[in-house]
Parts: sequence; structure tokens; C-alpha cells
Amino acid sequence: MLISSLLGAYKEWNEPRNLALLARHQSTGSLWKQTPDVFPMAYPFALIAQLPPPSLLDRQKLAGEDSLPPQSELFKCSMAETAVVILSLILASPVNNFHRWLSEILDIEGSQACSKLLISMFKFAKSIISFEAFPKTWLTLSLMAHGSIVKMLGSAAEILETESFIPVIRDSPSFDVPLWSAYFEVLCDLIGSEALALEEHTHQKRRAGWVIAGDLRDDAVGLLVRLWNAIGWPVDESDTTGASPRYGGVSLLSAC
Repeated sequence: MLISSLLGAYKEWNEPRNLALLARHQSTGSLWKQTPDVFPMAYPFALIAQLPPPSLLDRQKLAGEDSLPPQSELFKCSMAETAVVILSLILASPVNNFHRWLSEILDIEGSQACSKLLISMFKFAKSIISFEAFPKTWLTLSLMAHGSIVKMLGSAAEILETESFIPVIRDSPSFDVPLWSAYFEVLCDLIGSEALALEEHTHQKRRAGWVIAGDLRDDAVGLLVRLWNAIGWPVDESDTTGASPRYGGVSLLSAC
């Protein structure tokens, strides 16, 4: 039940105006630290820090001979910590519990409230895949995050396949295009994430990837095919119940 509030906190930390505000207070020790300190043990907690500069080899790769050396990036500690808490809750929750929580929101608060929550979850996932919360070089955390997102999208798929989000042909105007578009966008981003392209990594990283997460792309592709086929029009368009086999994705394209 904490996930809804944490998603709101993550969105707030990710706002550009908050980053600009924190950057203006670099001289304040309670807000700014020169080195990252994730989950500190002592108060006050730093909200923003400076990542270590790139190595000499990375500088040579990123900057040309006539270019200035790249500056080290800012690290939003609070945003990364919130993201890790959300991902850990998803990873630690049994699949049945997570699905039951979404089902209760759908049954009690209605499809609009459930759709709003799912879209916020998909935006969070998209931000994580884009490495807005932590550097892409943090391999273990990156693979854990992608695994949590696959689990989250799998639970969301169970909800999206219900009649509340897949109307019959006669009710096609009620089809929630923004929700389904957000789902497919984050799925495609996940499948194409460079963090999961194990064949392009070094042998050591490939081995670590297999041990930590396995081939998450296979699970994501399975979800993509499953949901793409779920929203198709029936082959027999006179069948408004959707009982006949379907052409995948036609209803989404038609609604758009």
C-alpha cells in the first residue's frame, strides 16, 4: 500500500524545478554532498551529490582531442533511494499479493483510479529504464530494477486483460488508449534496454547478468505478444463478444 505514495514522491523528486532548487543550495551541507551516500546512517540526509568523475579511459572515449573533458554528473540521492524502496517492495511482494492489491483498487475505486495508478507505475518504470535515478554503470542495481519492472508489468498484464480495460467492439470508444500506449512503450523500452543486451557486454558482465537476472528480454517479449494479441479485433467482426480468434493490436491502432 506504500507504493502509491512512493510513486508520488519519486515523481516530485524527478521534477526539474526541484533539481534546480537543490542545485542553488550547494553550499548547504544538509542538502548537498560531494560524494554519493545512499541510505546514510546519520541525519541530516543529503538530497543531492556529485558522482565521481569518469575514468581517464572513459574521458578519452567521451571527449575528442579538442573537446573539454566531460564533467561528472549530479546524483539525486533522494530520488535513487525512493526508487530502490519501490523496486524492493515490488520484488519482495508475492505475485498473488501484488495482483490482489491491483484487483482491489480496480474493484473498490474503479477503472479510472486503477488506470491512473498503472500509468504512474509505467512512467516510473520508463524513468528507471532510462537511468534517471542512478547511473547505468551500477550493474547489480540495474539488473535488479529491470527484474522488478518485469514482475510489475506481469502483474499489470493480469489486470489489463480484464473486461474493464478490453471492451467488446460495441464499446470500443471506451478503450483506454493512453493506458495501453504507456504499457507498450515501457515494454518496448525494456526489451531494447542496453542493460539487457548481454551479448554486447564483456564476458564478466554477461555471466553476472545471467546469474542475477537471467534473460529478462524473453519474459518481456512474452508479455508483449500476449497483450498485443489480447487487444485484437475478433476475426469474425460480427462477433461482438470477442469469443473468436483475434488479430493482434488492431483495436489499439483503430482507436488511435
